[in-house]
This record gives sequence, structure tokens and C-alpha cells, in this order.
Amino acid sequence: MSFVRGRPVGVADQQATILSWRRLLICLGVGLLAAVMATIAGVPEIAVLVGWAVSAGVLLFCLANQLASGPGRDQTAGRGRGTYSRH
Repeated sequence: MSFVRGRPVGVADQQATILSWRRLLICLGVGLLAAVMATIAGVPEIAVLVGWAVSAGVLLFCLANQLASGPGRDQTAGRGRGTYSRH
């Protein structure tokens, strides 16, 4: 058996995460865009609230879609081998 950094080869180095940096930055960007649009529309008083609400909504939508797809679906995409046995 081969070892890399004290672990057997084939052991995943990456832990499964629910929230990735990419997803977080996309949600923050969409929220910032919504806040800017609220300011341009003439309601700067609620721009922060609109930006926060849109960011949170987009994040919840993305996480719900990821969790609905099932465990392990993101990690096995494109490898040709799934985590579920076929019946």
C-alpha cells in the first residue's frame, strides 16, 4: 500500500463542505448588486436590508438545491462511479 503524507493513497484530502468560498462570494456579489440597484432606484434607506435579504435568499436557495441532490453527488460528478448501489 502506498502512503502520501501518512495517509493511504486514495484517501480524499478534501473534506466535504456545505458552503464553498465560490458559492459565498457569488451570493455576496448578488446581494451587493441588489443593494446598489436599490440605491439607484431611489431607496437608499433600505439598500442594506435589500442586499442582506437577497444574499441570504440566494444562499439558502443554493444550499437547498445542493442538499436536495443527495449526499456525495458533488464529489462523484464526472468520475463514472456513484455512491449509491444500483438495484
